[in-house]
Amino acid sequence: MILTKDNLLRFVRERKYVTPTHVAEAFDTTTMIGSAALSELVKDKLVLVSFLKLGSTPFYYDPAQRECLMELAEKHFSKYDKEMYDKIRQFEVVNAGSLSVQEQLAVERIKDFAFPLELEYSGKTLRFWVWYLRNLDETRSQILQLLKEQSSSSDSVSAPVAEKAPKPRVAVVSQSSSPRKAQSTEKVSLLVSEKKEKMASSSSSSELSFVPAQGAGDDIDTFLENFFRQHYLNIEGKKKTEKGIFYEAVLRVQSFAICFDCLYYVKKPSEQDLLQFYGSSMRPKIVFVEAAPKKLFKLVESMDNFFLVNV
Repeated sequence: MILTKDNLLRFVRERKYVTPTHVAEAFDTTTMIGSAALSELVKDKLVLVSFLKLGSTPFYYDPAQRECLMELAEKHFSKYDKEMYDKIRQFEVVNAGSLSVQEQLAVERIKDFAFPLELEYSGKTLRFWVWYLRNLDETRSQILQLLKEQSSSSDSVSAPVAEKAPKPRVAVVSQSSSPRKAQSTEKVSLLVSEKKEKMASSSSSSELSFVPAQGAGDDIDTFLENFFRQHYLNIEGKKKTEKGIFYEAVLRVQSFAICFDCLYYVKKPSEQDLLQFYGSSMRPKIVFVEAAPKKLFKLVESMDNFFLVNV
């Protein structure tokens, strides 16, 4: 199958979710190219990328089939993350202030399934975690409606939910009382908290691939040229820099045209060097380091579309 945007998008929609390895196998290419091609679809907002990872590899999925992520949760979550996932799925709306320290750590790790929601009420900032398939605006309105009814009647511990809302399981608790049995199956689960917490980061990530070298010999130029050729990259610019040799490379496959910033370090770079290069542009990066230490590989695991090649 030829790698084009249309073919790749069709492939993702058919599979529901994929990794760059799946793309490499289906289109007879490399995982690096598969990762870069998927990132182009993410930039165009045609595909979403998950926080949940298989090793260091995220999943890319069809935004019209977000329910498919539940399949991944069942397969890949650890015990504590799975327990928090089950809680969010059951109650659909949970007050952040009601969570234990262990649950607070777990919910930060399941961001695909729990969206943070903050709202102001009576001069206080309230924070909740909302099941990812619920509508945030609708949920915000429901919470505010419930809070207004609670403040107008101290005896009331529940509030009706809009007819169009999903039917979540119920656990409604007031500001001054202990939990009571809910009087309807169409209520929003929440606990009211005065504690203000920092909003969770929502930045997306994409795969990091490690591309091992097979021996460059004494001629680094030949090795680099062979590397670019093997990965279908055309060199469109080359210049010496303070750190080494900079290459501007382009991957052109049918309707794809992806630019890479590539840098061969003459001397072993520091972690700060890699961070500075990573932030120098929005393009995917490839760095070449002779006998790269493990700490550099560990560093780039958290970076999107950053490829470290051990020369």
